[in-house]
Amino acid sequence: MERTFEATFKHFSKLVIDLHIQWQMFRDLHENIDHYPVFDATAPNFFIHLRSYLYDLIFLSISRFFDPPIQFGSKNLCLSHIISFPEVSSIYTELDSERARLEKL
Repeated sequence: MERTFEATFKHFSKLVIDLHIQWQMFRDLHENIDHYPVFDATAPNFFIHLRSYLYDLIFLSISRFFDPPIQFGSKNLCLSHIISFPEVSSIYTELDSERARLEKL
C-alpha cells in the first residue's frame, strides 16, 4: 500500500527531529571545552566512544536523506522520495517558471 504524502512527510519529519536531537546532544556534550577535563577525569574511554558513536549516528542520519529512492528492491525514505510527491514537485515547476521569467528580464 502506498503511503500518502501526509504520512510520509510526518515520518520524514520525525527523522529530521531525531537528527536535530542527536546534534543537540553532541553539542551539549562537546561544545564547551570546560567539559573535557571532567570527561578525562571520570571516564575518558567512555566519552571518546560516545563522541565517535554520535559522529557516526549523525552522519548516517544525514546520508540516509540522500539514499536512492529504491535500493535492493526496497523503498527508502529520502529526499528524492519526498520530492516525487505532487505536493512538492509543483513547487519545482513554479520555481522553474519563475526562473525562466526572470532570465527573460
